Amino acid sequence: MEAATERDREAIERQLGRPPRALAGVAARCVHGGPSVIAQRPYDELGEPFPTTFWLSCRVLVRAVGELESSGGIAALEADLAARPGLRASRRLADARVAALRAGLDDRGRHADGGAALATSLEGGAPRAPLKCLHAHAAAALAAPPYALGRLVLERARPETPEACCAWA
Repeated sequence: MEAATERDREAIERQLGRPPRALAGVAARCVHGGPSVIAQRPYDELGEPFPTTFWLSCRVLVRAVGELESSGGIAALEADLAARPGLRASRRLADARVAALRAGLDDRGRHADGGAALATSLEGGAPRAPLKCLHAHAAAALAAPPYALGRLVLERARPETPEACCAWA
């Protein structure tokens, strides 16, 4: 992960359509050099828990993964998880890796909730809970590889590489 520059912050705001909350830095970049995944701290600037560690910011990726979700992608990937022990193992390892990274991003120490926001999975819920957000898995595959389930999400979403970056446009 690298610190977000002022140019990155402006690009991320354009991508999201709002200022980012709890921004820790840029976790992955697209082929054009723009932010594609941002890292989030466990707590935002007001001390409110922020459940997602890696946030897919690239509009092209967000759209492609959203279309996969809306076309039954979650159910298909749940079936793959049930049938493929290697995918389940990859998810467990990725959950542990993201939890460790998340703990390192907590610059505020223990909180009134006892740090509960640190004990979350890739999706901000209980580890190994049913899938609910493929965007989080795609983001983790790009930001904290290797992650087989996240790569599978990206392969099935088939995002097209645009001629220009959405971050700088």
